[in-house]
Amino acid sequence: MADSAGSIVTARASFPGGDTSLNMIDIARKDGDVLVQLVESCLFMRGEAITEKDIADTMGIPVVAIHEALHVLAKRYDSYAGAIRVREIDEGLWLMDLREDVSEHVETFYIEDMPYTRSEVMTLAFIAFAQPVPRQVLSLYRGSNAGSHARKLVEAGFIKEETLAHDDPRVKDLVERYKHDVAERLSNASQRPDTNDGGTKHKKPRDSWLERPEYTCYATTNRFCGYFNLPRDLESMKKELENWKEIYGLFR
Repeated sequence: MADSAGSIVTARASFPGGDTSLNMIDIARKDGDVLVQLVESCLFMRGEAITEKDIADTMGIPVVAIHEALHVLAKRYDSYAGAIRVREIDEGLWLMDLREDVSEHVETFYIEDMPYTRSEVMTLAFIAFAQPVPRQVLSLYRGSNAGSHARKLVEAGFIKEETLAHDDPRVKDLVERYKHDVAERLSNASQRPDTNDGGTKHKKPRDSWLERPEYTCYATTNRFCGYFNLPRDLESMKKELENWKEIYGLFR
């Protein structure tokens, strides 16, 4: 939401004449064309997908008016037939980006700082594909640093924590897989000789968290969907992620 507010402030200063004393939001309530320009400014400054509600709440204008302005804006870009397009990538979620037939030729001009390591990105990919993911399950599959990865991703707004009952069907399959993989690892470990006494070391699993009434789980947010241009519907998202070979490789 803060990003949206910043976009509005910048948009006011960028209008012809640069008269920031004008209350552009008040004008937009009366002038549909000004509203379309403000909405366009929001999309441009945001740089990622944004919901109609976010724009409406920030500007204090009904969602229905924002919805209509976005459709007008999208038609303008379509009629212009330029490289940039405005589109609704999911219900109420809009994005300004390059057309696919253009973007593939100019990717080398796109420069972005890389604040995330490959390991952090793969942790995010695992959460997106397998969500909702209990904390302990994440640590098993993504290693001891997964907790710090998750905290960073929560702060960035890409994932969120949610509490689910231990018998929630959304986590059942993943927890069962976890139990199987833990048992297999323990079985393999028990077959290795203990170098201290020459005998066989038998370890007992420490899975008391499985008996808790609730699990703390990670799941993706709407910001994640908008940033990576993915559908917000969970099943649709997972189907699309299956085509990403690196992510699919996590489960081999």
